[in-house]
Amino acid sequence: MTKMLVICTTFFLLATAPISTYFVVESYLRPGYEESGNYLALAKRDLIWAACYLFGLSNYCVNFYLYTATNDRFYKEFKALIHCQPR
Repeated sequence: MTKMLVICTTFFLLATAPISTYFVVESYLRPGYEESGNYLALAKRDLIWAACYLFGLSNYCVNFYLYTATNDRFYKEFKALIHCQPR
């Protein structure tokens, strides 16, 4: 159980680090981009935001696979649920 928690927490930190960093950097760059009217830079900023946001959301998808790969008890319960076996 501890191994699963450590792995899931580590992946959570890795997945949310880019979007957190983006928000900090973007708060400093936004006024300069908006005042200059640099539409190419604004488009790149939006693309980077989308990529960081999707990577952050991947945490929810990957957690299921991390649970099944690292926790035998979870895997057995999931397998019984899929096969409609009573406990």
